[in-house]
Amino acid sequence: MAKLSFAQIFTVTLIILGFYFKDKADRCQKVIQPTNCNLGKCQADCSFQYRDYRGIGKCIGSSNGTFQCVCFYDCGAPPSLV
Repeated sequence: MAKLSFAQIFTVTLIILGFYFKDKADRCQKVIQPTNCNLGKCQADCSFQYRDYRGIGKCIGSSNGTFQCVCFYDCGAPPSLV
């Protein structure tokens, strides 16, 4: 079995971490329902509206005590969707 040098292992690790953090950094969010969040509807609406941008809808508590539907999606969405 070939021995891997520290430099090779370090390089592969940096490449993997680069992809991981790039994926996390390029996410945007938009409130699509400010009150009365229904999780099933929130997820369905977000998935449909941002279907090409990996949209994920979540109900998140707001400062006024209600839950709002927040859609998280890839930031490459065109301005018409944002």
